[in-house]
Amino acid sequence: RAQGVAVVALDLDDLPPATIITRVAREGARIRVTGLSADNTETKKVTVTISAGASRRKLEASVSGLDWSVECDDVPSGPVQVESVAEDLAGNLEKTPAQVRLP
Repeated sequence: RAQGVAVVALDLDDLPPATIITRVAREGARIRVTGLSADNTETKKVTVTISAGASRRKLEASVSGLDWSVECDDVPSGPVQVESVAEDLAGNLEKTPAQVRLP
């Protein structure tokens, strides 16, 4: 090793995070979605898309450690599609969103 040369080891995070939707609860026109995220670093955010009929809303979930949750009001009756996508601190996005469909 040459004198005065520093060797720096970098940990490159190139792995995307993943989410699991653990519960979707409907109370009238309100939907509450909860789930878990997994990553080799910290999850920065989880975006949840709730689609019902012609209505489609993208919401940022509240993230606490591995757990996340979000609520949405005024969701039309009928079938509902829920999708979650996580992003980690390095900017990696989940490749295959978690999906749940309510009848």
